[in-house]
Amino acid sequence: MVLQKKILESQVKAQQVAFERVGAELYENVGQMLSVAQFHLSSLEESGLNTEQLDYVHQTSDIITRSITDIRALIRYLETCINQSK
Repeated sequence: MVLQKKILESQVKAQQVAFERVGAELYENVGQMLSVAQFHLSSLEESGLNTEQLDYVHQTSDIITRSITDIRALIRYLETCINQSK
């Protein structure tokens, strides 16, 4: 029983570490890259594009905004999983 408990604790700890790494990677790298892309798109909106081009910029901006929101929700979920397993 003691060995099984130690194995289970090790597995939980490994899972916590993995979740923390994934959350940090999502926040630090993917989230920041999407934010930079969003910034570049917003600068395009003021560069004299035609209506069709502006529509594509807005659609792409909306996709990036939803992606950022989804990543933040995933990070919160991972944090919840980490906190519950402690």
